[in-house]
Amino acid sequence: MLAPFIKWLEEKGMVDLSRVDEDTDGGFSTRLRLQKYGFVAQHLGLGTKYEYSEYRAGPYSPDLTQEYYRLADHPASYEAESGAPMPGQLRTDDFLNTVSDRDDQWLEVATTLIGMSPQHESTESLVDHVAWIKSAYPREYTEKVLEDLRRSPMRKVIGY
Repeated sequence: MLAPFIKWLEEKGMVDLSRVDEDTDGGFSTRLRLQKYGFVAQHLGLGTKYEYSEYRAGPYSPDLTQEYYRLADHPASYEAESGAPMPGQLRTDDFLNTVSDRDDQWLEVATTLIGMSPQHESTESLVDHVAWIKSAYPREYTEKVLEDLRRSPMRKVIGY
């Protein structure tokens, strides 16, 4: 049940589902944000069970993609489904404190750090790996994003 979450994001001005199909920078940004917001929200109590794999722009769920395209293509279904309660117990304040006012690049690096953190025993190893994967961004940027996460509700997920 992704519709109630997307509706909440739209009400907060964080996404516009009608842009999902656009072959523009705005359409890409909408798709990327839905992926990253879904990933973070799932870690903060949203009761979805999407599986993510690492992709060039960070964690990616094909099932989540199918769901938001389905909702965008069927507005009546979206409206009907969005009236249901959000699944799980999303800690909305924690979510907003983590991702509000963040740009696409920050979301990409942050979700990659979150997704990769269980595979690393140290901060240095994690930053080295993510900086290598995200070589388009300076290592210092990856370190800054990690510090932002450490000051956010996601600090428990990162574990460092």
